[in-house]
Amino acid sequence: MSSQAISGPEAPGIPSGIPGKGSRTAALWRYAAATYVLLLVNHLEFLSASDPSGVIAGIFAAAVYFTGALLHLLLVFVPVLLLHAAVGTGRLGTWTVYGTAVALFSLLQGLTLLDAYVYRLYGFHFNGMVWNLVITSGGLTSMGAGISTVLVFCALALGVVAVQAGLLAAVLKVPRLRQLGRGLMTRRRIALAAASVALLVTAEKVAYAVSVFRAYAPVPAASTAFPFYIPVTFSTALRRAGFSERRDGMMSVGVGGTRTAYPLAAIRTDPVVKPPNVIWLVSESLRADMLDPAIMPAACRFGEESVRFLRHYSGGNGTRMGMFSMFYGLPGTCWQSMLAQRRSPVLLDRLQDAGYSLHLYTSAEFSFPELDKTVFARVPASQLHEAKAPERWKRDRDNVDAILAALDRRDPSKPFFTFMFFESPHAPYTFPPECALSQPCVTDLNYLTMDLKTDIGAIKNSYINAVRHLDTQLNRVFAHLREKKLLDSTIVVLTGDHGEEFMEKGRWGHHSAYSEEQIRVPLILRLPGVAPAVVDRMTSHLDLPSTLLPRLGVTNPASDYGLGVDLLKDAPRTYLMVSGWSEVVYVDDSYKAVFPVKSYNLARREIRTRDDGPADISVFLSARRDQVTQFMKDLRRFP
Repeated sequence: MSSQAISGPEAPGIPSGIPGKGSRTAALWRYAAATYVLLLVNHLEFLSASDPSGVIAGIFAAAVYFTGALLHLLLVFVPVLLLHAAVGTGRLGTWTVYGTAVALFSLLQGLTLLDAYVYRLYGFHFNGMVWNLVITSGGLTSMGAGISTVLVFCALALGVVAVQAGLLAAVLKVPRLRQLGRGLMTRRRIALAAASVALLVTAEKVAYAVSVFRAYAPVPAASTAFPFYIPVTFSTALRRAGFSERRDGMMSVGVGGTRTAYPLAAIRTDPVVKPPNVIWLVSESLRADMLDPAIMPAACRFGEESVRFLRHYSGGNGTRMGMFSMFYGLPGTCWQSMLAQRRSPVLLDRLQDAGYSLHLYTSAEFSFPELDKTVFARVPASQLHEAKAPERWKRDRDNVDAILAALDRRDPSKPFFTFMFFESPHAPYTFPPECALSQPCVTDLNYLTMDLKTDIGAIKNSYINAVRHLDTQLNRVFAHLREKKLLDSTIVVLTGDHGEEFMEKGRWGHHSAYSEEQIRVPLILRLPGVAPAVVDRMTSHLDLPSTLLPRLGVTNPASDYGLGVDLLKDAPRTYLMVSGWSEVVYVDDSYKAVFPVKSYNLARREIRTRDDGPADISVFLSARRDQVTQFMKDLRRFP
């Protein structure tokens, strides 16, 4: 085969001439090569974050660094080549091809930079959770980005386009770059490069598959630093070939089907029980240590006449799993199944079947997460109320206004269920001036220009101020219940969907880890006839249905409809369950163990102390083998 260059006669560029197909082909390949170099620079963020353990994992990370960037580039370059082949060589066709190339390459670079920023900030890439945020109604608005963030984002986007356009101009006009392209683009060199890339991709995929098969975690762990890494496993083929699979008790749990058997038995009720009213108050991002008299005086006073749980855990590190666990009493691994079935929880079924008047409010949206298709799937849309004020704190106030009015005009012959989801403590942590308890604080949180190393203190102060505003609205509800003499006939639940971290363990926000700050929340329960108490044992959101349903007349054992226990019975838990998008977490008095849901997500496995320090897997397994075995069985109780 001839080794001559494949480029044809070179035109001096679009402004002074119209290149032929061969010349345009060469220019496009040179432009792609230059873009690849720039993409590798942007991917250095991921390579530095991979932090591989051992030589094998280091070599693997280096291979993925080169192949990952190349595969991403090819995803947008192939459409450019197809367009190039389809259009003519006139000025319009040439401008169309080059313009498309600039647009697609700019999109790729922009997404890479944005993903690197998200990963640096939160510890995860664009994943199922982020995609759900984008496509679900109300998802993007839940982030609360201000106008300054939007303006900076637009400026950065224009900057990326300008850089890519300048790169194309340089490729077309700089003689040395054009000459370099002629020297490199020979058929022999292109074939050699293609073969090298194919060999490198094959090697890193085999390394990943064998590492999963042999439970060698450093290689899968290194892969998590790179966006859109495509895992390949062939464990079945290796087993059939006679190779020995290694298991160490920390592999995947293999749960999460499309249909969940729930409940396990028909629900039975006692007709003699007079169901009490229920007010269920949930705050976004309310971590446990915010229940402090200096920050939440009204909630603390209310807690003194209620049952307070000092070591309470959400069922997740995000809203979806937190809400799901508190209403269903099931781990988050069942979320997708319930969403697919549009299956409401037994708790809401009981309330509706008993004829409760429903007053449901949120300062977010019921569609994100999809509470309107899960928890409140049977509730008519007309009873799902969403406040629409621009400021989150104002939405909270408007919703409390509506709740108090609804309580005043309710039918007193019916019990009522009132639900409210407060948003003030969600980033960007909004509050009115009179609630500016902690200073200095951030009044306009710009996600793109903030520096967490220097700004995190002021950001946390804004969060504290937002929580203070939350407390003022809770006080309005408590005062109204007292004024209307409803407390003696009403169950009151006050908790958070999950916590919020402020770099105490290296992350900001939630969804990124299972630190105490992200998963521990306050819980206050006030029940008619139950004396105030303080509970210092571990408790979970999964325990709420098991605690409330018997008081709503349900006579089934709690095991028929969940994995929880009655919070008011002195039955200490040996472990808790917390869920994320792709893993479940075992938590006990000493340890946290992260189990991936699928084997290809082996890199997510982790063992820590309960306080998030380092721990040894072998010591954990030898000390907790029986508990972990039961944990796995419980996860499969509702298949």
